[in-house]
Order: sequence, then C-alpha cells, then structure tokens
Amino acid sequence: MATPPLKAQKIFALMQIIGGFVAALVLGYSTMNNLTPGQMSGTQLLLACLTLAALAYAGYFTQKLGKLVAQEKAARDQ
Repeated sequence: MATPPLKAQKIFALMQIIGGFVAALVLGYSTMNNLTPGQMSGTQLLLACLTLAALAYAGYFTQKLGKLVAQEKAARDQ
C-alpha cells in the first residue's frame, strides 16, 4: 500500500493535534467544573484520566508532526 504524500500526512497530524487539544480542553473544563472540594467520585476520576489521555494523544501527534517536518527538511536539503 502506498504511503500518502508528506503534505497529506502533515495535515492529518495537525488535525489530530487540534482534535486532541480540543478534547482535553472540554474534558478538563468538565472535570474542574464538576469538582467539589474534598470529593473525587469515580466519574470525575475517569474524566481526569481521559483528559490526560487526550493530552497524550495530542502530544504523540505533535511528535509525529515534528518527525515529518524533519523528514521533509532532509529531503529538501538533498
């Protein structure tokens, strides 16, 4: 199976980064808004874990985008 061109891979990675940050923002807001002092229910703990997972998702694709840019720069320098 042929790999998509670098431009398409970069656009896909950028969409994943934006989606991950938006998900983390919404879940983080929901977690902080529903947090009552001294209490942490199972649902709130799950929301906090999902927020961290969304940030990790965005971080992974940020790293992938950096590698794609480095690969493009190396191909341009040759």
